[in-house]
Amino acid sequence: MSIEYRPGVEEDDPVTYDVFARATRELNRRRGLPDRIAYQPPPRFLAFRRYARAHHGDAYWVAHDGHRTVGFGIGIRHPGVWYLAALHVLPEYQGLGIGRRLLDLTLGTAEQSDAVCAISAGMQPSANAIYVRAGMLPWTPVFEWETAPGGIVPEITVAADADVQPTDDLGVVADVDWRVMGIDRAGQLSFWLEQPDVECLVLSVDGVPAGYAFVSDEGGVGPAAVLDESDAGPLLSAAVGRLRQRGIGQVSLKLAGLSPGAYDVVRHLGLRIASTALIVVSSRPLWTTGCYVPSAGDALY
Repeated sequence: MSIEYRPGVEEDDPVTYDVFARATRELNRRRGLPDRIAYQPPPRFLAFRRYARAHHGDAYWVAHDGHRTVGFGIGIRHPGVWYLAALHVLPEYQGLGIGRRLLDLTLGTAEQSDAVCAISAGMQPSANAIYVRAGMLPWTPVFEWETAPGGIVPEITVAADADVQPTDDLGVVADVDWRVMGIDRAGQLSFWLEQPDVECLVLSVDGVPAGYAFVSDEGGVGPAAVLDESDAGPLLSAAVGRLRQRGIGQVSLKLAGLSPGAYDVVRHLGLRIASTALIVVSSRPLWTTGCYVPSAGDALY
């Protein structure tokens, strides 16, 4: 067996979905979780690949055994932070060092001073080992929450003083994001704003932008950010209310670490944990606890 590695090209985009799907189905089988992976790549999956090739192409790598694609990795770098957005290897090729090599290749775009991070499936010892080797240590758990099967999101009261409006103003969203995350992610935020199945909401307090949340046609909430942790509950309540206005009765979101206001919303909605915990692994803290909700619907955080 001779594994070859090369940068990803357009033709790899749909093929890497098959690698992702097969690897994820096997992981879910081992964890006793249901198979929810679509058999065809969703539009957002392919949109993310195009974004990665256009803006982070030096960190998009695929592994081949002859003519067969057996693994791939994608890194996303913003000044100060490098993030592993995807790393998957076909089940029958795992344990051969392919994932480790793909991680090393994607890490080639990271600067020495960057924080390096990923969101890891907590029950993947082999993956966790290569993350630790790269300097990424467990930082905070992430729980995925969703409406129970057949359930409908109940009505939710939005605080009277919470002014939440749709926006496509990248400058407003990027400013809030920078103040919460401490890095410039304007390119990534622009990607989300351009997606046809996503809407961005901005929370204003006394007329000043204080938070944002993205909501999707599939009921996903996130990413979302607030300058003050106390605004997390009102913002998420408004986001869920917006989904109800649009006739979307299912909700899903990921919560990282402690966030009392966000968990109040989860309890009110009666959401259930969708899977085993994920773990943010990082070389240093990435955001203020309670002020950020990761993306609900794609490989970006």
